[in-house]
Amino acid sequence: MIDEANVYLPKFMDDYNRRFGCVARNDHDAHRPLLDRDGLDDIFTWQEERRVTAQLTVHHKRTMYLLEPTPEAKAAAKKRVTVVEYEDGHVSIRSRGVVLAARPFHKDGCVTQGSIVENKLLSGALIEIHKRQQSKEKALVKSAKTKRDKRIVRDRFAGTLPPPGP
Repeated sequence: MIDEANVYLPKFMDDYNRRFGCVARNDHDAHRPLLDRDGLDDIFTWQEERRVTAQLTVHHKRTMYLLEPTPEAKAAAKKRVTVVEYEDGHVSIRSRGVVLAARPFHKDGCVTQGSIVENKLLSGALIEIHKRQQSKEKALVKSAKTKRDKRIVRDRFAGTLPPPGP
């Protein structure tokens, strides 16, 4: 398929240029050579001015960037900096040409189920909640007056009976 396309390409280009090509009014070549100081990485970026807060944060596209408290970042507090977003999504923050160390803090962060399961603190909290529910169930069973009431309480906690209505 690609080989067939490569064979067809010169024929297509000749036909396309014959139909749509035109002679330039001026034959002067206005292109200039690329200099060492011309950084293509910076030319093909999206750049915006943002203000640094007193707490050394910068907001850009629903993400808050926390600046490291370096002398350069402290000097940029309450001043405007340049947020540079590269084509791959990487962001750097510059103040007077100096890149400031920053880490993103996403406002729209979502928690995945996998990260909840891996969180040891949550596991401990769930164990504590389970213990409290069991002690509450035991207290309710103990306070029930008849065997029938005790069975109803146990069934309700086991999930076999719906909760009582209003």
